[in-house]
Order: sequence, then C-alpha cells, then structure tokens
Amino acid sequence: MHLCKIEIKNYRNFHSTSFDFDEGLNVVVGPNNSGKSNLLNVIEFLHKTPNPRIDDLNKNILVAEFERLKNKPPEIEIKYTINHSLNFETPDSALGRLKDFLVYTADDGNLESSEDNETAFFLEAKILVKFQLRAEYEQEYRTRMKSADNFDKFYEILKSFSDGYAWIYFDCDGEKKDFSSVRDIFDIQYVDAVRNTEKIRPHTMRTIDKKINERGINDALRQDLNSKIKQELQPIVDEIDGEIDKDQDAIGILDGKNKFVSSFNFDRSFAEFFSYELKDDTLNYSLPLDHNGLGYNNLIEIRNLIKQYENNDFNILLIEEPESHLHPNMQYKLLKYISELKEIVEKKIKYQIIITTHSPNISASTKLENIILIDYERPADTIANVQSFRANRNFEFDKDNTNLNIARKDDESDADYNRFLGAIPKELSHAKKHLEKFLDITRSDLLFSQRIILAEGLAEKLLIPKFAEMLGKNLINNHVVIIEIGGITFNNFLPLFVGTNKKVLCFSDCDFKYVVTEDNKNKVALLDSYQSCIDQSIGEFFRRQYQQENFKLFTQREYGNTFETELFLKNYEDEGCFKYFMEYALPESAHALISHKSIQQWKDGINNISNAATKKKILEIVDLFLETWDTETDTNKKLRIEKIFSAYLFYQYIKDRKGDFSLKIASDENILLHVDEGRIDGKVYLKIPEYIKEGLEWLLQ
Repeated sequence: MHLCKIEIKNYRNFHSTSFDFDEGLNVVVGPNNSGKSNLLNVIEFLHKTPNPRIDDLNKNILVAEFERLKNKPPEIEIKYTINHSLNFETPDSALGRLKDFLVYTADDGNLESSEDNETAFFLEAKILVKFQLRAEYEQEYRTRMKSADNFDKFYEILKSFSDGYAWIYFDCDGEKKDFSSVRDIFDIQYVDAVRNTEKIRPHTMRTIDKKINERGINDALRQDLNSKIKQELQPIVDEIDGEIDKDQDAIGILDGKNKFVSSFNFDRSFAEFFSYELKDDTLNYSLPLDHNGLGYNNLIEIRNLIKQYENNDFNILLIEEPESHLHPNMQYKLLKYISELKEIVEKKIKYQIIITTHSPNISASTKLENIILIDYERPADTIANVQSFRANRNFEFDKDNTNLNIARKDDESDADYNRFLGAIPKELSHAKKHLEKFLDITRSDLLFSQRIILAEGLAEKLLIPKFAEMLGKNLINNHVVIIEIGGITFNNFLPLFVGTNKKVLCFSDCDFKYVVTEDNKNKVALLDSYQSCIDQSIGEFFRRQYQQENFKLFTQREYGNTFETELFLKNYEDEGCFKYFMEYALPESAHALISHKSIQQWKDGINNISNAATKKKILEIVDLFLETWDTETDTNKKLRIEKIFSAYLFYQYIKDRKGDFSLKIASDENILLHVDEGRIDGKVYLKIPEYIKEGLEWLLQ
C-alpha cells in the first residue's frame, strides 16, 4: 500500500498542483521557497490533524479573486489517492485500514482484480480533506463582506472568521468521516530539518523501555535496586526520621493517627538513565552526545527513528533536507542508506520514503525515476503556482504522451510519421542514460533553476557571466545556472524541461567547415553556404517534439564557426582587440606579423618568423587560403576571406587551450564593453557576439 497521488488546491503557495509518488523512494528536488516543506505538511495531515489557520489559504488567489470570494468563502481542498494490491492468500491489514475510503468499479461495484494473479485485487482509496467555513457562519460572512471594498479590508474580515473555519475529512462520495478512520491508515514519521540530541531521546527511551519489558527485568531489577539502596542509605533515613520525630507532635501530625517517615524508593524508568556517548577509538575516552557535531546527530536521529520503529505494516517516512549539516560525501552515504530502507527485512517494515532537498549532492546521486521536480512559478499574467512533475516522465514515450507534443507534418505520409515516432523511444532512452551519468554535483544545479543556459564548452561557461555583466545583467540575481554539456547534443537535456515554464537558452556552435577536403586535397570552403549551415544546425536541434516557446537556440552568424572564432571576428576591426587576441594565441616568434591582416603580407613576411615549427605551420595555413583569396575578384568577399584566414589562424593555436583563454578574458580587469567615445588607454574594448547578446536578452526579459 502506498500514497500514489496528492492533488492540492489553494494551500499556502499551492494554487492547483498534483504530485505522483512511487511506492519506494521519492526525492522532491526544488529551490528554496518552492513548497517542499508545505508538501510534507500536507502528507502529515493523514496522520495528524492540522491546526485551523486562515494564513494557510493561498494568498495569490485571495488577492486575485477577493471580489468573487466575498460571496463564496475561500477554502483549501486536498485529495489523496492510495493504491494497494491485496492478496487474500496472505495476511494483510490494508483492507481494514482503507474500508471507509475504497473506490469500487463503476461496472459491478466490485474490487478491480489483477490480470496476472486471480487472487490479487487492486484497492484504490480516495480521501478528501477540506479547510472550509462551517455552514452556520456563511450568512454572516456574506453580510460582513459587503463592506470589503479593497483587499486589506477583505482579509481583515476573513481573519475574523478564524474560529468558524475547520479541517473536515470526506470519503470519495463526499460523506464526512471522522479523523480516527484516517489516522491509522499509515504510520507517518516526519524527520524535519532541525535536529539535535533532545529530539533523539524520546525515540530511544520508548525503544529501551520496550526492550526492558520484553525481558521481564523491570520489576525484579527495581526490587533489587530498592533493597540495595535502602541498605546502603539507611543511616541517612534514620537520621532524617530522628529529626522528624522531634516535630511530629508539635505540628499535629500525630493527631491524625499518622506518622511522617522518610524512605528511598527507586520508581523511575530505567530508560531515563540510558544515553548515547561518543567514544574515541584511539584514546578510549567517552563524551556526551551533545558534544557531537550537528551533522553526526543528524545521522543518529534518522538511523534511530528508522531502526527503533515497531510498526510492521504500512509506513511513510518523511525526511526534510537530509543534507542539513552534512559534508557532501556523507550526503551520498546517507542517501544510499535511505534508498535501501524500502523494506527492513528483519522487522518486515515497509517504507514509502519521501525526501525533500535542495542539495545538488543528493540529486546527483538519485536516479531520475526517483526524482520529483518542484518549482514555484510566478508568471505576470496568471496566478502563481507550484509546478511538479517526475523527472523521467518525458523519457518514457508513447503516442498518448501529450508532454512531447509530436506534431505531424501536413505532407507527411503514414510510413514517414510512424518511422519518426518509432525512433523516439530509443532516442529518449539514450538521452536518459546519458543524463543520469552526466548529472554530477556541478551540473545538477539545472534542476533547481528557473532559467538555464546550456553551452557546449567551458569557454562559454566562463565568459557568459562577464558578458551579462557588460550588458548590465546579473545572472545570480536572476537565478540563472550555466551548464556546459561538453559538446554533447542538447536533445539529451531538453526532455527534462518539456511541459515546464523553465526557460532554456542553448548556445550551440554551427561548426561550419572553413576548410574541406576534396580529392585528397584541402581547400577553402565556399563561404556563400554559411547561412544554410546555420539554418540546418537550428533545424536539426529543434526536432518536432522540442519546439516550445521556452526553448531557444542561438548560434554564430557572423562567419564564426565556434564561440571563439565568432568572438574573434566580432572584434576583428578593433586594432586593440585584434592585437590582444593574436598576441595571446600565436607564439612570440610570430608577433612581428600580427599587425598584418592581408594574407599576402603574411606570405611576404613569413621569413621573419624565427621558429622553424611555427614558420612551417603558419605557412601551411597561408598557402591554404592564398589561392582562394588571390583569385577572388569581389572586394567584399576578398575582405571576408582575409577575416576568415585570421580567425582560422587564431583558432588553430587556441583550440587546445580555449578554457585558459576564456579565463584570461573573464579575469582581466582591462577588458571593457566596447564604446564609441571616451576610450581609455590600456583598456581592451570588447564587443559581445550578437548571438550571445540576443540570447541573454531573451533569457532575462
């Protein structure tokens, strides 16, 4: 038996949100204030009645619709769906627990049977919980709300009805149910994010008391202790009794035929004297547990809560932020420990585990099928809401999967369309496997952000924040995360965000080939085909299932074929930038020639390069471009070939140290945004590639 779905309306920051849970481990991943703690509170309502609080009503809906709500009191609605496979051949308490909330088939009113096992039946139970104004207050509510001409007045009146609101439980037919019929369906344990030694103690005392009683040593040991105590402390008793006797008659105690005497009696619980200590393995001394670090107490509490638990049927374990106070390596170990707790064999305890976290360490060590992504979205044109979905949902494709929005072309044949659909499951399976390997601690940040930049390499990742700063944008304040994907196809990542409102900006290289090989001979490519290469790159990227308004790809378009060559070409005309780039890229022996932009001048001055290896390499590049440049009669095309030659030469020397070059630019205080006036000597005025600028403006608008 497990909680398989929750639908929440108007509770705190949930406007209308549903969550799907698996039977075993569920890791709810999301940024701060996205609603993770609120979700755990809602689950705990199945075990503990919530306090009636007007502040639990969703404020966004109250502000947006208070005029309507003046006539209809606002309410919270939560629906729980519980599933269980019942086998009559084995003992099972689920039927008794769920009997008041079972949903029967519409056809014959029977339980639904399993196709695989005739003796097994599927149980589905639904529980509805509402926080609503009781009927006897509704008329007064409407009358008083007539004077609410603004939200503040509305809310003031609403809060005055706090005593009239109540949490009420219903079955699937709308019949009211007593909370006692809900309370024992699951045993829910909630480990919140604040952990200390005082919280560990109650779990331990209950366990120790039980173990003592099981051994039948409680009374016998108490009698032995009392006998020993009385024997050893009798002189003290005699002394005190002697002092009392002097005053017995004077204060009137003897008048009641009683006598006041003293005694030592041990009547405390033995569990109160049990304690955990820290023992030094090397020096063999012990310290109290409150001398322990918070991280280790975190581990101890979670371990004790689980291992000392006695319920043997159906349990839900809620753990809030298990990363609290823990080093990353300990987070990995803790998650592995928790993941293996779906069933503790020796006690036959079955757990459904629901963890909330904003730790990339936890998410990086969790399988996609166990992750539930959660985010609090606040668009300008609609009511803010929490969005939730399972991370692997868009990696499991079938024709009915509306998330992937598979459009059919107007002129597409049945065979071509089915062929396209048939290839998608394999593609998605490959993407999922890649993503699970790829999402390490540094890249798992993409699960927590509302705006994501996917870039091919480290160079872009290093420089994009610098470019954003030049444009007056702050990526940190806008919660933007930059992930370098190592040149792997973007299609591996996009399914994760299909159906969400997360904006995903992709910076991709068009990879136009400056040099092509024909008949075993290298030659300069026809630059007229550059635009068609860009169109093809974008078209290949946006496969039909990923065409969403929140996905955008930007690539080079000023004859660059990589980020580095586009940056170079964007700043080609600026002598300071040209010199800055070339001096960094080329060996010092070639620096005498970097003032030249003409290919012929490079040819004529080649003998000025003293290093033989450098001379040979540059001469090969010059000869590669010289013939194409020399035979071109169009002046503009001739200049374009010279620009491409310089970019190609620059890239041949930079391609194996692109990260170092980008780091130099990112950390160089002399790099400034290009301006037309007021230039300062000694500064390099860098222009931002247009595709980078447009991409950042789209992402941050």
